[in-house]
Amino acid sequence: MKKQLFKKVILIILTQIFVISASGCQWFTLEDEQRVELDNKTFSIYPTTLLQSLAHNNKNTFVLQTATPPATPYWSSLSEPWKQSDYLFIAQAFHQFVSGQSLDGWGLEKMTFNTECEKVSEGLQEGGFTFFRTEHFSDNDSHLIHFIYISQWLNEVDFESAETFYHALGEYPSLDLSKIKISAEQALQIAESAGGSKFRKDWENDCVVRMSIESAGKYRGWLISYSPNDPQKPHFWITVNETTGEYLILW
Repeated sequence: MKKQLFKKVILIILTQIFVISASGCQWFTLEDEQRVELDNKTFSIYPTTLLQSLAHNNKNTFVLQTATPPATPYWSSLSEPWKQSDYLFIAQAFHQFVSGQSLDGWGLEKMTFNTECEKVSEGLQEGGFTFFRTEHFSDNDSHLIHFIYISQWLNEVDFESAETFYHALGEYPSLDLSKIKISAEQALQIAESAGGSKFRKDWENDCVVRMSIESAGKYRGWLISYSPNDPQKPHFWITVNETTGEYLILW
């Protein structure tokens, strides 16, 4: 149950735009918005063969779930941990599969990765991507969002889409992947060396590592948190610059 709750909390966080993200996310609080939920689906995957199947254009790679999966998912141990580039490759292929569209013309609003502290050495367990497309009309602007959440641990991919209309949204910024020189896995190793590893040991790995980078965030680069499963215990927060790897411990 704790695992399922963890997933639900992450999904809630990822599908919303943080109000704390300063001016870049001010549009979320506009009174003239109208949000329409369009789709919400979950597909089963087989992580141990997924990348190979996608490389061979296997049409049966993603299987729509028509019933609630078992309460205790099966952890698929990979010979090589998935990297940021692997998650992005899966997200691109899945987007084409589920929507019939490539990601050409779509912006990338946010990337998020998560792993349980005890599995940090096994790489990133889950990755989330928020893609968007903005269209301008005479009387309003449309902000279409496709959210893809890939869980190696839960053996599934979640897809959510929504469209929000505004009187004046303006141009919304997108992440430029070519300027992100420090990948998620590299940022995690920097955080580990800067105090994350000690934090995990102090709390006997009873914690979760969450990391994100967004186009309109309050903090520059990767924002990484080590969060104990007991909310009363202290957290460890650190930012890692996505181009230089320089870090700043927040608290």
